[in-house]
Amino acid sequence: MSLLIVEDGSGVTDANVYSTLDAFKAYTPRGGLSIPTSADDTTLEKALIRGTAYIEGAYSYRWPGYRMTQTQGLSWPRYEAWDVDGCALIGVPTGIKYACFEAALIELSEPGALTEALEHGGMITREKVGNLETGYASGAPVGMVYPVLKNCLSGILKGNGSVRLSR
Repeated sequence: MSLLIVEDGSGVTDANVYSTLDAFKAYTPRGGLSIPTSADDTTLEKALIRGTAYIEGAYSYRWPGYRMTQTQGLSWPRYEAWDVDGCALIGVPTGIKYACFEAALIELSEPGALTEALEHGGMITREKVGNLETGYASGAPVGMVYPVLKNCLSGILKGNGSVRLSR
């Protein structure tokens, strides 16, 4: 029995992914990762669910527009949502699906990679070499950065620090 409950663009109540397992298997990765041939369908489904959950948690506050219904399981579909070019985003945008696929591939390569607890990095305020001591400024960034995920979502995310002007 499949673990996946796919959002079909209608606001499925218990949806936990944005695409089917077959679509994930057919996806050609942008980041050079590939689906391990040893992975069974259950492993792939779990990775796709975790990847989708990561994308939802990390980026949903930057989606344009508003959820279609209060009861839908995921953030898409949305109304009053437009991409950076002003085109309406209907159903589940392809970029959202691709970002979830890429996140699932990261999870397949290292299960838990997207959700592991990480220490602060950068913004070092003090450093002691003998008996190693490092101090970080509050607000120092934490964790790994996955540019491929942002690239998939670049035409969708709002609040990227740029302003679009038009007449």
